[in-house]
Amino acid sequence: MGFDLQTNKRGHWFGRGGKNDFLDLDRKSLALCGVGMICMLLVGIKVGMIIAEPLPGDVVVEENGGKPAPWENPPAIVAGQKQTNPGESKSSPERESPSSSKEEQATNFSDLPSSAIDVVTIFQRLRTAKTEISKHRLSLLKSYGNDEKILSTAGISNSRDSTVLVDKMKLAMLQGKENFVISVAGSSVSAGHDNLGSDAWPVVLGDTLRPLWTSVLGVNFTVRNQAVGGRNPNPHTLCLGPMLGEDADIVIREWQYWAFHEGFEPNTVLLPERSDHIQDQVSGVRDPVLQAAGLEVFIRMALMLKNRPAVHLLFLQHSERLHSKPLKYLSDWLNPEKKSKQPGIFSPYASTSAVNYFDAFGTTFDHLREKAKRPRWSKDLDENTGKKVACPDDGYDDVGACPVDFEKQDGYHKGLLFVNWHPGKLGHQVMGHQFAYYYMGLMLNAVESLLAVGKDGLLQARKALLTQSGRQNNAPLPSPIVCNPDICENKPSCAYSYLPKAHGPDVGDWILNKTTEGTAAEEMEEGEDGEEEGKATTPT
Repeated sequence: MGFDLQTNKRGHWFGRGGKNDFLDLDRKSLALCGVGMICMLLVGIKVGMIIAEPLPGDVVVEENGGKPAPWENPPAIVAGQKQTNPGESKSSPERESPSSSKEEQATNFSDLPSSAIDVVTIFQRLRTAKTEISKHRLSLLKSYGNDEKILSTAGISNSRDSTVLVDKMKLAMLQGKENFVISVAGSSVSAGHDNLGSDAWPVVLGDTLRPLWTSVLGVNFTVRNQAVGGRNPNPHTLCLGPMLGEDADIVIREWQYWAFHEGFEPNTVLLPERSDHIQDQVSGVRDPVLQAAGLEVFIRMALMLKNRPAVHLLFLQHSERLHSKPLKYLSDWLNPEKKSKQPGIFSPYASTSAVNYFDAFGTTFDHLREKAKRPRWSKDLDENTGKKVACPDDGYDDVGACPVDFEKQDGYHKGLLFVNWHPGKLGHQVMGHQFAYYYMGLMLNAVESLLAVGKDGLLQARKALLTQSGRQNNAPLPSPIVCNPDICENKPSCAYSYLPKAHGPDVGDWILNKTTEGTAAEEMEEGEDGEEEGKATTPT
């Protein structure tokens, strides 16, 4: 439920001290957190978010619809998965939580004994999936002139994706009705600004993979696009559970035009004494130590989600001049097997979990930059004459402003790669297809691995994967390396009202609104007069 801004008129904002006109909380409202619990409003948090000790009541709600695969002449597979709307709380009378549905519980293979699983059907699906995934991947590659370089975006070739993430995929394939969820956090780039929201790259990714997961493998598949334009990445990073969903199997982060730490005060995200011993390991980027601390906060918050998801970081890299190749320092920080004398500062995460970074228009377009004919033309026509304008000599690296081909700006398809600083529809298609091509490769590895054990070995494989998944998801994270342990060592519980969101609780679930007779606020007042405190009903 939403937070009623008009009915709480006595409150104060306790974040930076003093009055804040946007959030009205009173001290009795804060008492709703319960006896023995502490409500903590962190520095910089605005209306829509409260972070505190854990409270029950989270509900998962999925979103995104499906439509046919967007590339040219894809193999004909029909997907018809009905999706739900975001942001609905547990109190909604129209919809029951998927996790509490009796029908869902009855068909969730993860809750059934091994003997109840139809291994014959699963094995047949796997055999079909091997053919269909290969066919789809080849069709997608052909639509880009068999140019695999433009589709190969992963930064760390030796990442744990090939083991940890492939095992997640295998387990979903063996459980049949288990969901496989990709959640995207990001900026206006991923939200699809200057385009239709239905053209955004996460939608392209979902439309491309959904037929394979749902129609072929029988697995519920969801891509949640939770990106919001014009908003700092922090402190929202601290609330990835409500924002992205605890059930996420892959978390993709894009905040192209924001630094990792933006939104945090320096003395909040980083302890000063932690900067000295890593200063020589972080270079080539603005505010390197703060950036490292902000990145570590995101990695830790993502890995603390229930499913211990793969963490994938996306960068556009359309212009070297604009961003000084941030992928270079990410390679230094994240590579789990760095060959230099000093290992990457975040190798403890990358060597145990599936952490990787992706390059959309940088190295993936370098071969197209090199072979492009000159002069190259700006994507924008002259305002006065309406004629093409030659790119300046120092602007050839920027494929956003100076595409490799005026008509086919990705080298293969007509359309706008970039509208301005935002990708155009074609740019979104490229990014969605890049991720889809990468994930289809991992899906194919998972299918082939399961087929190799044979039909009679599937039950044993499933048992081993369940055991391994439990160990992986519950394994302790490394101690904080750069970030302030007060912020990043433990997972906060959030009341979160920003949309889009995956589940509750909402801020309204933690606020007492004294609007009518007999409300929870009056019951709390009675408790202060000597009756049992904390006996409050859900606010209306």
